[in-house]
Amino acid sequence: MLDLLGIQLIGIVPEDESVIIGSNRGAPVVNDPKSRAGQAFRNIARRLQGQDVPFMDLAQQGGLWNAIQRLAGRK
Repeated sequence: MLDLLGIQLIGIVPEDESVIIGSNRGAPVVNDPKSRAGQAFRNIARRLQGQDVPFMDLAQQGGLWNAIQRLAGRK
């Protein structure tokens, strides 16, 4: 998809229940230091500022992505 659009990947935001909790409370998840989604958003912001930030290891993440990998026989 990235090649088709001719763009670079700036980040992937993992599934995180803190997004729902934060939106219900009116508190941006990016302000939650324990949230993996918040960390992903902060990393994206740093990349947009020109910093070289490694991508998060999503293998630790449960949910849809791991389910897809398991179905594809990659886990």
